[in-house]
Amino acid sequence: MKTKLKITLKCLLILAFLVMTSFFTGFRELLSQNKTSVLESILHPVIDLDRISIKEQLALLPDFKQAVERIDEVVINEPFVPKFEKEEKPEKKSVYIYNTHQSETYSDGTTTYEIGMELAKMLEEEGYYVYFQTGNFLREAEEEGLKYNQLYTISRRHINDTFAEHGGFDLVIDLHRDSAPRSASILESDGVTYAKMMFVVGMKSSNAAHVMEHSRQLTDKINQVMPGIMRSVFERQSVYNQDMAENMVLLELGTDQNSTEEVRNSLQILVEALTNGGIE
Repeated sequence: MKTKLKITLKCLLILAFLVMTSFFTGFRELLSQNKTSVLESILHPVIDLDRISIKEQLALLPDFKQAVERIDEVVINEPFVPKFEKEEKPEKKSVYIYNTHQSETYSDGTTTYEIGMELAKMLEEEGYYVYFQTGNFLREAEEEGLKYNQLYTISRRHINDTFAEHGGFDLVIDLHRDSAPRSASILESDGVTYAKMMFVVGMKSSNAAHVMEHSRQLTDKINQVMPGIMRSVFERQSVYNQDMAENMVLLELGTDQNSTEEVRNSLQILVEALTNGGIE
């Protein structure tokens, strides 16, 4: 009984201390200014995707499950068939496109996997040898019990296999989409809305200096075609498999606030830049 009384008194003293200090005032002001966001955080805490397995994500997040199933459908119903034979590769500039995070979706549900395939076909039409990485990384990760932040392990395995089979490429693109406010996601020009783009460099990669230089050159090249469509190159303390090739870039094509139409508008700009000196 005495123990319970002591605990109760301690709790009351702590509460009284908080009320008398700036903590209570600050919290009250925060609550008054952001009632919705504070209550939303309490009632619907953000799930850290990096810390749960792919299998758990499929069970917990309906949108994530829908995106994975959509990739399954595309893999089966719209297989990517290279336009050029492997033997033709030495005669042509070559590009390798893959998506470490295939389930990233735009505002209307289209995945980066589908956009990556569209980019591959557009570059093929321009005469480039393109290898687009098919398959479902998420299903592989699910089978192996991996977490979302371990998808780079899956993509690395595929990159190794592709390099072994096809040799090097003139440009390697890991295509993603970012998360940002709508205002930071669009560029409007002559009545057309474009999805903004950005290169990301893993500063822990042994090739960081080369990748940074290449990303800046491409940023300038794309901005020459459509001024302002590129955001500044972003540095992160990571690797992103960029240690595997000096000409490997991570491109954030649009954000979750962009529509497929806006992303496709930007694809046109990207392809124009790449076909006019962007691929060396």
